[in-house]
Amino acid sequence: MKMCTAHWDELREAIRARGIYDMVAPTGEEAARRIAAAANGTATEKTFDPLMYAMMAIMGQGMRVAGIDIMMPKVDGGDHCPLCYLVENCKCGKPECDFRTWIEKAADESLEAAREFRPPA
Repeated sequence: MKMCTAHWDELREAIRARGIYDMVAPTGEEAARRIAAAANGTATEKTFDPLMYAMMAIMGQGMRVAGIDIMMPKVDGGDHCPLCYLVENCKCGKPECDFRTWIEKAADESLEAAREFRPPA
């Protein structure tokens, strides 16, 4: 599972709009290093990446809603974008499915979580 470029860019902009983009790791490699250090207990400081937090929230919720199917490779062997997959496979019949709001919701949750790492100015 991997977010498509359009949804990834939309998520980045949502984080930027909330004024917490300065907390985002400058590269994907740095984000991965931070996550690994936190996971294995070698982090020397408490860090928070709002973009990764929001992305993981979307992916986790996608798994809860769609189950393992969302993790299966696409016909072309590529990864599913969780949001594209859910919107395309939604059976609710509504023209504007709730999945379309997940980016804003995840960014709002990320803003709330960021407050623990940076007190308000």
